[in-house]
Amino acid sequence: MTRISVTRSCLPFKASAALMLVVILGFAPTGPTMAQDGSETSGEAAENEVMPKEGPVDYVSGEGDFRIVWPSGCAAVHTHLLDSDVDNGLPPEAETVFYVSCDRDGEKGEGCSVTVWLTARGADGGDPGPSDVVYRVRKVLANYGVTIIDQKAVTKRLDEDWVIEGVDVLAASDGGEGQVWVRGLLSGLDMYVLTAWNNDGTIVEDPEYQNFFQSFHPSSE
Repeated sequence: MTRISVTRSCLPFKASAALMLVVILGFAPTGPTMAQDGSETSGEAAENEVMPKEGPVDYVSGEGDFRIVWPSGCAAVHTHLLDSDVDNGLPPEAETVFYVSCDRDGEKGEGCSVTVWLTARGADGGDPGPSDVVYRVRKVLANYGVTIIDQKAVTKRLDEDWVIEGVDVLAASDGGEGQVWVRGLLSGLDMYVLTAWNNDGTIVEDPEYQNFFQSFHPSSE
């Protein structure tokens, strides 16, 4: 895939982190039940990638240009190339929009996913910024009947000159124990949204989901 060459440092979230959190805090969708899956998967599906059934699994996506460790129970992942906003008469949102997900142990009520916008475009048609990451996080949360219960800015240094930053949001279903953990990140012109969900309310305490989020690296090399 042809990629536009960009500096690997992230756009300046530090100046906008407080604004990002305020913007997200103002968005707390509610509903009676938590959806089983917060993805938008209306695009072309690829074959499932079968992986070992036991233990966490190192995973490299050439199409999505990222690396991550899936939790145990992800014997197969489902991949999609998503429909672009261009179908709705809007400017293309990215050069490539890619979605990969896992239903843990084959159960629809628990799993995780990564959505990728490679060479993304901002709402104004220019380079993406913090507000565009917020928008994508909000769209994911809108697919669940949840209320935000915690949020924070996140920073990860990948090497001396490469820092990615974004926002973490934990949300829960009203009147239930279902939880959704969403992390939105911007790396150069690429946007990533990591999501995990379960129905027992223990998602942030699960070390394998913690490792899923911490192991993410925005490069397949």
